[in-house]
Amino acid sequence: MGALPDDVLVGEQKQKLAKLLQAVEDSGKDEGKLKKTGKAVVDWLFDNAIRAIPTVMPYVTQAIGSIVG
Repeated sequence: MGALPDDVLVGEQKQKLAKLLQAVEDSGKDEGKLKKTGKAVVDWLFDNAIRAIPTVMPYVTQAIGSIVG
């Protein structure tokens, strides 16, 4: 997947999201860690405006898919 567009997220927002998605991937199949990091991603999405959701959802889906698949 390519880089997140600059017109939706600024550098600091992209860095935070990247760290959160890496935490999702790092939690593996540990249900407790996955639940905690998943909640952090959802909180981030709501904190960073609804307009960012369509743009970042593919990245979120990919991170989750890497541990489920």
